[in-house]
Amino acid sequence: MYFFKDGQNLNFNKLPKALNTKEIKQAMKTLQYFSEDEKARLLYIERVEREREELTIQRSIEKTKAELAKSQEKLLKTREEALKSKEEISKKNILINTLEDQIQQNEQQIQYLVKTLTNAGIQLDKKFA
Repeated sequence: MYFFKDGQNLNFNKLPKALNTKEIKQAMKTLQYFSEDEKARLLYIERVEREREELTIQRSIEKTKAELAKSQEKLLKTREEALKSKEEISKKNILINTLEDQIQQNEQQIQYLVKTLTNAGIQLDKKFA
């Protein structure tokens, strides 16, 4: 904290013992370099901003890819469900057609029996005739 509050008053060659470390000396060199060279400081700021923008874009791309993967998975599941439903409908249609054929055959048999009984002189209720 001392470094940030009183850093401008520090003498690089006479640092307090607590600040006389390799890391602090490197930080002071960097600060001195940027304070003396405006162009270098602006280039550094631009580079940092560009890196932040690139990171933001990269995170956005990753998020979009994850959302796309979820959407594709959901679409695949929906397609599978639709295919199952279509197969079930097809099976039910086949069953309906089979039952309709059986009904038609039964009606034909009834008509044949009614005709045979009528020809044999057997009277039937009006509901059968």
